[in-house]
Amino acid sequence: MICARCVLLAFLLTATGSAFAQVPSMLKVIVPVPPGGSIDILARLLGDEIKRQGGPTIVIENRTGANNLIGNTATARAAPDGATVGMVSPALVINARIRQADAVRLANFEPICHLVDSPQVVAVRADAPYKSMVDLIEAARRSGGRFSVGALGPLSVLQIAIELLKKNAQAPMSYVPYPGGAASVSALTGKEIEAVFVNFSEVLPKVTAGDLRILMTMSPERLAPLPDVPTARELGYDFDITGWFALVAPARTPEAMTVALGKLFAQALRQPALLARLDELHMLPVGQCGNAARQFLETQDRIIGDVIADAHIKAD
Repeated sequence: MICARCVLLAFLLTATGSAFAQVPSMLKVIVPVPPGGSIDILARLLGDEIKRQGGPTIVIENRTGANNLIGNTATARAAPDGATVGMVSPALVINARIRQADAVRLANFEPICHLVDSPQVVAVRADAPYKSMVDLIEAARRSGGRFSVGALGPLSVLQIAIELLKKNAQAPMSYVPYPGGAASVSALTGKEIEAVFVNFSEVLPKVTAGDLRILMTMSPERLAPLPDVPTARELGYDFDITGWFALVAPARTPEAMTVALGKLFAQALRQPALLARLDELHMLPVGQCGNAARQFLETQDRIIGDVIADAHIKAD
């Protein structure tokens, strides 16, 4: 009898080998942040896994500055031959909308894969009087616009999240930008602000220590480590928003090449060791490639663009 598992394994190896054969032996991945950032870590993990499977050598090139604009522009201007791809995040569509940066409009890229999501939450001090989002929203409404909330920024997906909550809850809030998630968390514990909108991984240590309390997640579904924390939609707010990382190629890269690259990265993203590492980093694997990735980026561009226009968010 033929071993069904062996047949499946042979199929996967053949499919992976086919993807390897269609892509260059060396692949440059442009990362728009310095080494050590979340998107950089993800790119290196994927590169290591692809190499471990016998795939092409992945060369990470960090092109930093201007809220990812420099790196994203370098990706858009690379030769469309499949030898260069780029990692992108919400900053891509934010820059295109706010800075009027034509070089990074979606039309200048071929989406390859929506790789992972990075959950965002709303947290307060453990000794704060806000036991729920209802409490927080009521306090914000009473404050006359003086209720201060902090987040990475300006020009971040968390600023977009704040504007979405303000609109949905009809609650005025004063946004205080910080240079990083850790800085905003420190401001919260130091009582400079009343609440923080932040990446889950950056607030978890303070939550575990009992210093902070998470009131809401903005992901489409509840987070496994926070089974009792509701989502924004569960609370009646008509939005969900996450940090996300995607892989793109320059526009006019042949479709056969982007499909092969998608298979390459999606296969790496399914490996147990990599999935375990993503779980440690509190990144949620997605692995949607091709048209699904294109539709996702177009939807994000529309949602973020609408918020920027409605809230009159400016680059300065």
